[in-house]
Amino acid sequence: MKTKKYSLHATTSTIFISLVIIFGSILSWQNYSKTSEVLVASGNYVFAQLNRELALEFGSMRKSVKQVVNFVAYSPISQSNSLASRLQSLQLLAISLVDTPEISTIQVGYPNGDVFIMRPTSTEPIRKIFSAPSEASFVVDNIAHNAKGEQLLQRIFYDANLQELSRLAATSTDYTLTERPWYQLALANEQPVTTDPYIFYFYQKLGITLTSKNKHNNVVVAVDVTLDQLTQTLSRNSLTANTELVVFGKNGDALIYNKASVLQMTDDHFKIATLGELGSDILTLVSQDLQLKTQTLNFNYKGQEWLGAVQEMHIPSGNSLFVLMISPEKELLSEAVQARNLSLLITAAIVLIMIPIVWLFARKIANPLRRLATEAHLISQFDFSSSVNTQSMITEVDELAESMRMMKATISQFLSLINSLAGEKDFDVLLQRITQKTQEISQADAALTYLYNEQDNTLEPGFFYIGAEGSSQIDGLPNLSLNDHNELIAAFQSTNSSMLSLHANQSKTSQYLLTKLATTTANMVVLPLHNRQEEAIGILCLMYKGTASNEHISFVQALSGFAAVSLESRQLIMMQKALLESFIKLIAGAIDSKSPYTGGHCARVPELAKSLAEAACASDTAPFQDFQLNDDQWEALHIASWLHDCGKVTTPEYVVDKATKLETIYDRIHEIRMRIEVLKRDAEISYWQQVAQGGDIETLEPLLQQQLQQLDADFAFIAECNAGGEFMAQEKITRLQRIAQYTWLRTLDDSIGISWEEAQRKQQLSKPELPVQEKLLADKPEHIITRDAGEQMPANNPWGFQLDVPEHKYNRGELYNLTIERGTLTAEERFKINDHIVQTIIMLEKLPYPAHLKDVPIIAGSHHEKIDGTGYPKGLNGEQVPLTGKMMALADIFEALTASDRPYKKAKTLSESLRIMSFMVKDQHIDADLFRLFLSSGVYLQYAEKFLQAEQIDTVDIKQFLVE
Repeated sequence: MKTKKYSLHATTSTIFISLVIIFGSILSWQNYSKTSEVLVASGNYVFAQLNRELALEFGSMRKSVKQVVNFVAYSPISQSNSLASRLQSLQLLAISLVDTPEISTIQVGYPNGDVFIMRPTSTEPIRKIFSAPSEASFVVDNIAHNAKGEQLLQRIFYDANLQELSRLAATSTDYTLTERPWYQLALANEQPVTTDPYIFYFYQKLGITLTSKNKHNNVVVAVDVTLDQLTQTLSRNSLTANTELVVFGKNGDALIYNKASVLQMTDDHFKIATLGELGSDILTLVSQDLQLKTQTLNFNYKGQEWLGAVQEMHIPSGNSLFVLMISPEKELLSEAVQARNLSLLITAAIVLIMIPIVWLFARKIANPLRRLATEAHLISQFDFSSSVNTQSMITEVDELAESMRMMKATISQFLSLINSLAGEKDFDVLLQRITQKTQEISQADAALTYLYNEQDNTLEPGFFYIGAEGSSQIDGLPNLSLNDHNELIAAFQSTNSSMLSLHANQSKTSQYLLTKLATTTANMVVLPLHNRQEEAIGILCLMYKGTASNEHISFVQALSGFAAVSLESRQLIMMQKALLESFIKLIAGAIDSKSPYTGGHCARVPELAKSLAEAACASDTAPFQDFQLNDDQWEALHIASWLHDCGKVTTPEYVVDKATKLETIYDRIHEIRMRIEVLKRDAEISYWQQVAQGGDIETLEPLLQQQLQQLDADFAFIAECNAGGEFMAQEKITRLQRIAQYTWLRTLDDSIGISWEEAQRKQQLSKPELPVQEKLLADKPEHIITRDAGEQMPANNPWGFQLDVPEHKYNRGELYNLTIERGTLTAEERFKINDHIVQTIIMLEKLPYPAHLKDVPIIAGSHHEKIDGTGYPKGLNGEQVPLTGKMMALADIFEALTASDRPYKKAKTLSESLRIMSFMVKDQHIDADLFRLFLSSGVYLQYAEKFLQAEQIDTVDIKQFLVE
């Protein structure tokens, strides 16, 4: 039979198109399969991590609670036989409740049936349960028998400082200690025992009770612990939106559920729901055939595939719990499906594009296509070792080759990324704790870390911990240069651990360490520390007076990675803080540099504010005796004080520096001067015109001189008014209005050669015919600059600003500005100046702060608020402004009063500034207590000696201000 033949181009086209289709399909399927495997493996890994995390959290919680139980069981309260003696142990119990927030109740049961119970009442729902006062932090119940044998309950409420708030009258109670399961359980066991989870009566929450007895007197201590923390851990680990996560016991009761409460109301009480009672159809289905063992689940429900697993969670109490996770396969593998569909779409697009090209140029592209087929085969085998270098005279074939090269590179990078993410580990342990724990685990006598300083090329002592003494000073340890040749440097440069022997005559380092260890010789194990890039960043040294145990050293070698990661993380944090500090000072410096008159303000205010805060921390008088700032609060004050005026970047310089009333970007007094010059020339011209017409010179000459003198006097008056001052009398305003009526003749068009904005403002009125009479001083429509819609501040703005917004953005009317009664700023300009604090708050509130810096906006943004609530921009009163914000206000005012670089005012002396501030205290503008501290601590004088001119520092009797 004769074989049918086909043309080369048809054969080549058919084969090539077939290869493209097959290649795309295989690649899509391989990509889908591998991605699915990775996603499923990732899900299993996350589930296993969740199981371990739950077990660790439960174990950690039980350990801390067990310590509380044992500690209380053998504390003096176990020997107490009266309410008064038991109340002496309140401090102990309160510390346990505060330090271990998982604890909801501590109970002490005595053999005679007495019970002493203490609970925290830190939340409003709990206070409602016990009808506690709003300031109550603890409630104490003491159950005891009186002389008549009656069992009475005495309830007492305490605040956070354990000051008694109220004591309810003793009431009869039927509470029977011996019937309590925890009491019976403790008496039956010699070691601390944990109950099965059950519902707490008072809180209607699920929890457990850890109980133990005092072996000497059978006093039983029980601590109730809720499972809220484990519930939160479970909820935040859902892989997908419909993932079901449940922790349940051997009896099928659901203990923790990621979507709802496991407690259900039946009749008049709560019960623990089983898996089938949680309101989830899928959980009801799974619970029917679920076996109590570690297993994987794969089933179909209502046409949808589900994947899941059950893992046993071993907890320290010896009881076994089980963790169930099930997720829809569609959601779990959604990324793999998208990748598959995208690959299929790309393959289909390539086929459609290549069919006409291959059909026309098959003969010319046969060899390149064959090479591309070979490359396709390599890709299908996940071999990315070579690059695609196929070339062809046909542009489209070259484009296909380039597309394949890019696709190959992309897939290779994607797989590398998956592998790197799969092996990524996150450790966040501080170096000091690692060093200490390493010393304890290794049973070394001491542990020492050296950090690598890349800039100096040296090893610097980082932390020294002696087991018998705790941390020790490192001042006596010298830096080690990497250029020196000694055993520690060699160990640092090695990839393995080293064993060294220390002798007093070796080096200063050896002498110091041996002196601290109180020995003449010692053995040292040196472990090099490497970061994630396998770069040496330091060494960890373990010192033994005797011989080191190989077993301990092997374990420490595994732990050394933790120290390296901790070091790297600490260095990154320090670098980030240094970068933030640089940005803050860069912004503050830019603001100070913006105006030559306010330079240094943003740098002086922080120093004054922090000095005042230090004085408050050091004060032992009311109301500052309890005031202290921790490191986080100092950082917040530091940032807020440096950025308190960051909104000034939006304030025009001419407004900030406006020294005269007519000044904008230049002083318009020069225009007024020129107009008066014109009026004087007009007067002289009129004089000569009248003389030329036969007028009497002797009569006209005095009139001319009188007119010129009047114009000179009027200009001098205008110039005086332009300078501004503390107050402008009404008669001066009247005279300005009279002078303003002078007219001068304008013959030139004033609408040409100007900016488009000014031209637009002039179009508000019809253009007059020239020449036109102009008033000497005028308030014209073009002087009004309107406020854009985007610059409006609604009353219900999200920041809570309470602002009296002027109608216009600016009013540059000449008479309007000259008649300013105080200073040089119009109401519009004063609003623009004040707007800097509005912009400061808006800018600062947009920043993503960590929790400890969340108060930066309120501290920085409240330095123009007043104690009586009349300040701006929010109108906050003294109760609403934090103390650090009040410090900012005082520092800002004192710096502004004493600054000698302001164009619009003279610097005040020390006594003048303090006198003004004392008036501000009387008017409830600044805090009176802070002002007294400012004076009594001498902060004002320290600042003055550093920043004020010598002539400003005069004699001040602060007693008069303190008395006032």
